Amino acid sequence: MAVRSFEQAHALLSGDQPIGFRRDRLNWLVYLLHGSYCLAWGLFGPIMPFLRAALGMNYGQTALHFSALALGVFVAGIIGHRVIQSLGLERTIRFGVTATVTGIFCVLLGSMPAVTICGAWLVGSGGSYMGQAIIASLSKRFGEQRAQALAEMNVTGSIFAALAPMTVAAIIGLGINWKAAFAAPLALFAGLLLLSRVVNLGALTLPAINRECETRLPRAYWSYFGVIFLSVAAEWSVAFWCPEFLEKVVHSSRIDACNGLSVFLVAMLVGRIVGSRLAASTNSRWILSGSTLAAACGFLLFWLSPNLIGCLVGLTILGLGEANVYPLALSAAIGAAGSNGTRAAARMSLSTGSAILLAPLILGALADSLGLFSAHAIVFALLLLAAIVTMALHSRFGIAANRNNACEEPVA
Repeated sequence: MAVRSFEQAHALLSGDQPIGFRRDRLNWLVYLLHGSYCLAWGLFGPIMPFLRAALGMNYGQTALHFSALALGVFVAGIIGHRVIQSLGLERTIRFGVTATVTGIFCVLLGSMPAVTICGAWLVGSGGSYMGQAIIASLSKRFGEQRAQALAEMNVTGSIFAALAPMTVAAIIGLGINWKAAFAAPLALFAGLLLLSRVVNLGALTLPAINRECETRLPRAYWSYFGVIFLSVAAEWSVAFWCPEFLEKVVHSSRIDACNGLSVFLVAMLVGRIVGSRLAASTNSRWILSGSTLAAACGFLLFWLSPNLIGCLVGLTILGLGEANVYPLALSAAIGAAGSNGTRAAARMSLSTGSAILLAPLILGALADSLGLFSAHAIVFALLLLAAIVTMALHSRFGIAANRNNACEEPVA
């Protein structure tokens, strides 16, 4: 029976992890596929100044590349579950890799912004289809241990994303054209697809589909959907505007402002490594609640500190907290979806895609009218609301009555 209530989701989220979590070659293959996609995505930021100069684009045309990445994720969230159910997990992963690689070549070979923007959309959508298939398969393979598997997948993604600016810096430092930076994800995808002939992707299976409830997801799922939207919106607002905030509001140097973003990203990486270990032995409900609260407190310190040191401490706490909100809330959401895990994994791309697409743009518009400092109040509001919703969810688990109707909650 599908998990249709807050209480059942709580049982899955807060229960002890079964002994015997084991990683095999198939695990590492899908982790590395996800990491390769994160590397490709992460390269778009560092290469944009070079691409803008090469094509003579203005800032608006440049920004459309990031919007296209997010739009690709959003569209994939609408139809991803149908793609997966139609193609199966293995073919969906190969389709996603093919679309991502095609998008990279559009960026490398395109001679006009329309082509490179289309390439960015292909990278966003292709990687999202692949990611949805990987999340669905890991959730099926590990059941109640999915929190650890999803956390480890996100650790891999964070490591590869952190390598993106280093890759571009190394390429430019060697006097090589910036386009060579994309050789890394292309080589990884090629090697991993060859490896998949030995490590059988066909061993991946979909969660069982409850046809009676196929079009329904429970209220608990949509609550965690909202938590992920709020958290991702705040994360990308910080990632996009942090250097500008440190330079213009805190009056730090441009180098220190860039280093501030690095502090945030490194803290997220460390947080995910620690979180993946804790998820194997600790009550995930408390990790998730603590993470959302730490993120809100960390941002408050970053936002209100009058000096760079205080801001960096705040960014560290923020990164450590934000690191585990997405994987743990995703695990809880998929657990709440029960037999509709494939649809649940796909629909979550609507949350992340819309958050990435909208949040930095809204913050920028508010900064134009209210000023950069005042505009950041919306980021604190997002993180505080995420913490309140999460704690309210877990509080409700303890007092609400059980429900037995497996198809009770309609899709929002």
